[in-house]
Amino acid sequence: MALLFLIGASIIAYFGLHTIEADIQKFGPAIFWNSGKYFILAFVFFIIFFIIQLIRSIPPMKKVIEIDDTGILIKTKKRSKSLNWNEISKIWLKLSQNRCLGLSTKREQYIKLENYTGKTIKFDTKIQDFEDLLQTIRKRFYQSYIENNFPKQNDSNNNFGAIEKTAANELQIGKKRIAVSEEYYIKVSNGNLYLVFHNNKKIIKIPIQKIANLDVLLGILKHQGIDIHSN
Repeated sequence: MALLFLIGASIIAYFGLHTIEADIQKFGPAIFWNSGKYFILAFVFFIIFFIIQLIRSIPPMKKVIEIDDTGILIKTKKRSKSLNWNEISKIWLKLSQNRCLGLSTKREQYIKLENYTGKTIKFDTKIQDFEDLLQTIRKRFYQSYIENNFPKQNDSNNNFGAIEKTAANELQIGKKRIAVSEEYYIKVSNGNLYLVFHNNKKIIKIPIQKIANLDVLLGILKHQGIDIHSN
């Protein structure tokens, strides 16, 4: 892709220089901007996108990620970093399907781990076997988090980013309060979480990347009798 932008910039520069040169010889130097402004702007446009694509094409530093019962070990050529499961306070996910002109394109996925000081580590599809890594981290974190926090999750306010579960067993979404006893079910699909009310008259949609600890939230709601649908 970077090469295409470079070729485009070269073609524009070639024809632009010939056009501007001919106009200057005919009308004088004052015609320079009027004659060449579109070529110049197009050239700058192609060069900017060439640089962006060139930067994107640089391969990221190779990471080796090891996972065990204690946590995650991340190794690069320069250093190693470990993160225990009990040091992770939140997991953020993005599992969306990009679309262009109504057609599905590249699926955008990442998982971001946040510790109790607010520092984050992000893994995305550039990592080899990302799908397996994603599922393993989600499963291990859920097990660890539930073991340490589940008893108090049901009896206190719990913030899940865009959703808060109150001690009164209500879901707070913005200014809306929804009792867990209301007739609705949860659907997770195409990178979004939907609250679908059984009368089908109202649906609340929340992007998954705005929800912290999605699996924990779904586990708690399922434990309280809410139906969970996922695909």
